Amino acid sequence: MQFTFKSFVQNTTLLLGTLIVLSACNNNTQEPLAANDPILDSVQNRLLVVPAVQPPIPGLDVPFTTYKVAVDEGKTFTTRTGTKVQIPANAFVDAQGRAIEGIVEIKFREFHRAGDLIASGIVMHDAASGDYMETGGMFEIEGLQNGQEIFVESSKEIKVDLASYNPGDDFNFFELDQKKCHWDDQGKAAKETPNVERKKSIALINKSMPKRPVRPINRKKLLKGQYFELDVNYQKFPLLKAFSDVVWTYSGEGVDIEKEAWVFETDWDKIDLEDSGKGSYELKLSNGDKTVSTFVQPVLAGKDYEKSLEKFNDKIMKNYQAIKKELEDKRKALNFQAEVRRSFGINGFGVFNCDKWRRIPSLSFMPEIAFDEQSGLNETSQKEVLYYMIMNAGKSVIPFKNSGKNRFRMPKYGKKAMVALLPKGRVAVYTSGEFETIQSNHLENTDRVPMVLHTVEESINSPDDLSMVIDYAMNH
Repeated sequence: MQFTFKSFVQNTTLLLGTLIVLSACNNNTQEPLAANDPILDSVQNRLLVVPAVQPPIPGLDVPFTTYKVAVDEGKTFTTRTGTKVQIPANAFVDAQGRAIEGIVEIKFREFHRAGDLIASGIVMHDAASGDYMETGGMFEIEGLQNGQEIFVESSKEIKVDLASYNPGDDFNFFELDQKKCHWDDQGKAAKETPNVERKKSIALINKSMPKRPVRPINRKKLLKGQYFELDVNYQKFPLLKAFSDVVWTYSGEGVDIEKEAWVFETDWDKIDLEDSGKGSYELKLSNGDKTVSTFVQPVLAGKDYEKSLEKFNDKIMKNYQAIKKELEDKRKALNFQAEVRRSFGINGFGVFNCDKWRRIPSLSFMPEIAFDEQSGLNETSQKEVLYYMIMNAGKSVIPFKNSGKNRFRMPKYGKKAMVALLPKGRVAVYTSGEFETIQSNHLENTDRVPMVLHTVEESINSPDDLSMVIDYAMNH
């Protein structure tokens, strides 16, 4: 996706309001916002109560991938990120605890980038304590048979080797209790291990990548001495008689025999010519004392050259390009995989993550938030906008709303950006560079800081689109 921003509008009308952090709880009580919240200093306002999982953009969520599993066999599958899930045989029961037979559907999805975290609507902070999560990878897994929920049998365990794009050994493993709106700490996460399969597969692809075929050579373009003939006893080597009128030249692969005079001065007991399938032939020469192997190609003229060139373009090159593209696509998919993984055993379905709680020093100021004219917002519609503070290289996300006169607390260290979700699938951003300007200039002279968010022209159609916008905002 390519995206563009409209230019600033000189006389932008400021649409002001309170920034309220969204709570992770969905219950019947509302607690005052804690004074040590990482984003806000609150005085009178209460938390906006939302469900623990609530996708903020209708129709835009991280999709599940569905895997068919034969219960009596189990299954192991690897996702596009490199996560490996191992399901044992006879692992499922129904709501009454009875063993399940036949085929079940296992639905699996992952969250690694800021766009995934926002689109999922899974809350990654604790507004009451002021802590927020830095993710090392999160996933959700469900099980169904004929549309009915299934469960993991109590003595069985599903092993998940979770891909992580955030290395380190200071993460814990959590399970989301959606009823209590709480992340249950399952203890220290396993030490990360390298994705060995990824490394081996990439090395194998690199080794298997075909060399570019040798284009036929027109004899008219070679000088005498740039090609040679094979002086062959055709009674001894009758299969080579078909090449009796052919002259040859070094193809560029293997030993350059044209520079090795001894090759032409030696009597060879055995000669083999084998078509390499890429426009050249492997020439093998041997006698009782020596062996030499190289690649040569026929030097053609007239109609022979034209036929060979046609075959080269229509068959050999097309075959080469198809094989090369297939291998390059596989290598690209492997390069997308994470280099490390962390292993967990789970005894049920739900939302799990490998995260760590964080709290950082912050700077406080009064924001004057505004949008460029391209946003199409007015005072009423702006109140429905959801804002997200992005931190820790896109591994931490905190949502909030704008509807009053609260102070804004900005993380003091590291890159950060703000993303606003607008109507009709559009977004606006406040970039990392603009936050740096606030930190270095405005706070020295005034407590009130204007913040004009820039609207992205294109609509956001996937979590990947959203992540690309966030990456832009974090690096500009």
